[in-house]
Amino acid sequence: METMIDELSWGFELHETFSLKQGVTFKLSNAGHIMGSCFILFTFPGDGTPDFRVIFSGDLGCTDTPIIPDPDPPDACDLLVLESTYGDRNHTGREDRVTALKKLLKRALEDKGIVYIPAFSLGRTQELIYELDRIKILNIKGPAIIIAGSGMCTGGRIVDHLKNGLDNPANDVFFVGYQAKGTPGRAIMEGKTPSRAGIHTLTGYSAHADQNSLVAWVKSMPEPPGDIRLVHGEPEAQKALALKLRQVIN
Repeated sequence: METMIDELSWGFELHETFSLKQGVTFKLSNAGHIMGSCFILFTFPGDGTPDFRVIFSGDLGCTDTPIIPDPDPPDACDLLVLESTYGDRNHTGREDRVTALKKLLKRALEDKGIVYIPAFSLGRTQELIYELDRIKILNIKGPAIIIAGSGMCTGGRIVDHLKNGLDNPANDVFFVGYQAKGTPGRAIMEGKTPSRAGIHTLTGYSAHADQNSLVAWVKSMPEPPGDIRLVHGEPEAQKALALKLRQVIN
């Protein structure tokens, strides 16, 4: 079985150029979103014209994140397809988020309730555990902290936990990741779902780069891209990021 897995397994190293058919090449670089995440550069050969280079950012991460390395600076390209999840806002500072988490946990657990944290297993969970250890959460008296998926409360164990816990004013819910429109998490966060529990948002734990980080990443290119197409963001976020990019990139 081990030999069969080895024979079927294959992968590509970061920062090396690999060839596809018809002269197309690609290169992977670290995106800093979750462990192993990458953005990709495709190069299409020109027919008597310069090669056409396209970068797909995929999910781009933040800088100075525990455990996860910073995103690599991108190469120059003719077309950049860029995510814009947080294109209209900036996260809480990394130092501030630990202070905020500690303060909220202390107050929440003093009520002897339960703290629910919806989180995707790949993303925020490892950072939350890392920082809970840093603030020495075992010294805070309280019955429980429950971290469970899914991160937007669309399924998984967190759904049953919230059904049982939202009606108790001693409980609290910490949202640490993006809540898309139309999801149960967004409805709870915006007060559209009946709840007697405390609802808190800690945006500093998002795995996605904020507006400042997205702009800085684009500006780190050797030269501005020929064109930018924004994806993976709500219309308001795309509009705000497009305006910001036009202001700072010439």
